Amino acid sequence: MSARRAASTSVARRAGLAAVLVAAGATGVVAGCAHPGTVAVTDETGGVVSVRSADDVVDDVPPDGGTVWTSHDCLPAPLVVTRSGGAETVVDAPLCPGQELLVEEGSVSVVASSAGS
Repeated sequence: MSARRAASTSVARRAGLAAVLVAAGATGVVAGCAHPGTVAVTDETGGVVSVRSADDVVDDVPPDGGTVWTSHDCLPAPLVVTRSGGAETVVDAPLCPGQELLVEEGSVSVVASSAGS
């Protein structure tokens, strides 16, 4: 093998190794962010819902979907859920890491999270 080809192969291997290490590091960072605790909202209504907490954290949740926030603290009560038709439901309880706000057609409840904590 020529010196030029050997150098090229060595550079390619180092670049490949660097890509693997960067990907592994990024995974560690994402996993690290999810570890402290998450709060989740699941929308099973078939329409967009908006969730607002007492400290004005607001998010629109897609129909038959959900969202997860990484959080060290609870989202303070009251939580106001507004359905696409404008109807509001007020939940007088905080949403804390490890919990999920489950929005269904006829109800809104705080349950243990399936998103992890």
